[in-house]
Amino acid sequence: KVNVLTNAPVALMKTITDRYRSAWVGAGNAAESMPLMGTTRHMVIASTDTEAMAIGRRAYSRWYESFMYLWVRHNATPRFATFVSSFDDLVAAGQAIAGSPATVRRQMAEQIEAAGVNYLLTRFAFGDLTLAESVRSLEYFVREVKPDFNWSATAESRGTASRTRCAGRACGRAAAGSGTGGQALCGVGGAGGRLARALPEAEPVGDARYGAL
Repeated sequence: KVNVLTNAPVALMKTITDRYRSAWVGAGNAAESMPLMGTTRHMVIASTDTEAMAIGRRAYSRWYESFMYLWVRHNATPRFATFVSSFDDLVAAGQAIAGSPATVRRQMAEQIEAAGVNYLLTRFAFGDLTLAESVRSLEYFVREVKPDFNWSATAESRGTASRTRCAGRACGRAAAGSGTGGQALCGVGGAGGRLARALPEAEPVGDARYGAL
């Protein structure tokens, strides 16, 4: 039993999940015991789409520069990484989610459906995002995005268990407050489309309330 996680664009992720489901069931395994098939996404949530995109462009530019540093230095390109230099293009490909809480809810639902995933990890801290910006995204997520994915309708065609898998509480103090490119991953499990408990109940960590590390 092998779990799968990738940064791939939505279209490629759908190819992967469809093939994995077919192979899993074809090997005689029960559909309800399907392993995790997930994807990771940069995520920025703000009060408006315009603000979230502006923050994302700035932070991603710094993140991408760091990500590409050694390849550029040695006049090479990554063989398997699918990240692009433009944050707008990254969002268009479904590899980042940015906007108001309402926009993020919609984009998440669309991606989960289109990619056929039953697990989602988000990066709330990347590039030069400040601690305040990362925490604000996380708080918006917990309060205004997460509840929409509690006990949502199941997608029977996915053949996955109707229980939620979560990455725990790794989305606590974003990059230890450094704002220098660390990644805070926040699990949003959703087997069968039923994202029953996307995150644990918020707990105090320092002076902000979100999932404890």
